[in-house]
Amino acid sequence: MPLVKTVTSNNVIRGRDVLNSNLGTAYIEINGRMRRIFELRNISATVEMVKEDVMLINAVMCKNKCVAARGSGSFEIYTGVRDYSTMIRSYINTHHGLYFTITFEMYDPESTRGRRNVTLYDCLIDQHVLGMLNTENGILSEEMGFTFDEYNINEDFVAYP
Repeated sequence: MPLVKTVTSNNVIRGRDVLNSNLGTAYIEINGRMRRIFELRNISATVEMVKEDVMLINAVMCKNKCVAARGSGSFEIYTGVRDYSTMIRSYINTHHGLYFTITFEMYDPESTRGRRNVTLYDCLIDQHVLGMLNTENGILSEEMGFTFDEYNINEDFVAYP
């Protein structure tokens, strides 16, 4: 009689636990004013480990030493919101008010993994489009890169067993 391995939910991910990428919310706080980023098409944030090479005598493999971390991300928005150009103009005029905070939450109510709520602090926009037109007869949107100096995971997914 052949041995049959039983697959249980303890060793595979269930389909309903995979997060729907369209669900969740995001908020931006600029100069103490918080609002939902209603124009958002997508957002992502990453932390990159900054490393330096370590070479040793009589070793041919380069070693690595982590010396810092760098936060960066991007978001794409539908064109037509003035907050970003106003914030940049304010900085050019006064040299103040360019930093902002983003809080976003990934949450799919069908998933048993719960939600992840992340806040990114001291964000800075890399660039912003002041105006655009094109002949495609489509929806205007723009992608903005940004950096952040600190983050906090306010609420995290439930761990797998």
